[in-house]
Amino acid sequence: MIRIALCEDNIVQRDILKDMLLDYKKRKRLSCSIDEYADGKDLIDAHKAGKRYNIYLLDVMMPVTNGIDTARFLRDQQDDGFIIFLTAERNYAVESYQVHAFYYLLKPADTATLSPLLDKCIENIRSEGSDTITVNGSEGLRSIPVSDINYVCIRDRRAQYHLTDGSVVETVTLRIPFKTLVQELVEQSRFVMCGAALVINVMHVREVNWEEVAHFKSGEKISLPHAAAETLKKALRREG
Repeated sequence: MIRIALCEDNIVQRDILKDMLLDYKKRKRLSCSIDEYADGKDLIDAHKAGKRYNIYLLDVMMPVTNGIDTARFLRDQQDDGFIIFLTAERNYAVESYQVHAFYYLLKPADTATLSPLLDKCIENIRSEGSDTITVNGSEGLRSIPVSDINYVCIRDRRAQYHLTDGSVVETVTLRIPFKTLVQELVEQSRFVMCGAALVINVMHVREVNWEEVAHFKSGEKISLPHAAAETLKKALRREG
């Protein structure tokens, strides 16, 4: 799953860029999520709440927090996502190098110029094996391979990632809805939302027995509400 953040204060320009990204996603048959932000401050707030992206498309000129300052924040947080600046101004090239931007793209952007940049970003992401999510835990940020997740649940306003090796990674207290936190997982067919506070990786489930207990291939098990058990059984039949 490739995660893209589009940060642009001009709604017309943002809609144009969003359409370009959706067209790119369709043409490349790419599994990706695209989140929109109207200002750098909004993106920073989302980042503080645990949202992470592989690619950032940042407008340089924004009214509250500009793209350069947003990029500085990302780098200060050790976020190594690819940053592509979008601007009509040529005056910020030096600043873009200082925050290790991948590219400085002059507006108006079009498919002919944007698509090759996305191709290069995604090629690098895949070569680094970055099918991971970043979890904001009590001990700091941690990258977790998506394939290692058995299930994610919520306990006392904290999300818990239960992994195939038996370990559990717990987040800090959530400031966003659980559904928002796990959105990038449930967009993948292998993850199923089982109720409001549980997401399960179907690929790691061995069976759901008559007692409505999900048994994982790793040996872990979890009791399910009736409706969640039915949802998971349907997903297992579909994958099987």
